[in-house]
Amino acid sequence: MSKLERAKVQTPSELAHAIDPKVDSLLEKCLSTIDEARSCKVRERFSHQSQAIAKAINILAYLQSCLRLDTKEAERAYHLLSAAYINAEHMLIKANVTHDSGYLNNAHSLISEIKSEWSHAKNERV
Repeated sequence: MSKLERAKVQTPSELAHAIDPKVDSLLEKCLSTIDEARSCKVRERFSHQSQAIAKAINILAYLQSCLRLDTKEAERAYHLLSAAYINAEHMLIKANVTHDSGYLNNAHSLISEIKSEWSHAKNERV
């Protein structure tokens, strides 16, 4: 069971009401930026890793600002997604401070789950 399922997002369509249509590409960019940070970690390029992590955090902050509260369903999704984005940001900050790739992996996994749910919700709307 995914973290989002455990957080009780009832239907993927709730996500479609809660976030901006450009989210799919932003989530993809965030994932690729985390991949870049992981690559820098392997090569011990910590200043580049910090820059990549900062980019990913900025993307997550923007995604959080795109959340909308225009319906009751969207309000529930807003709170769940907001918490997920904050959790991912905290993981990235810990990765930056400790240089522990486990935090990068966890953030990547969480964002991948969100992206998967978003893609599913987007396809349901079409």
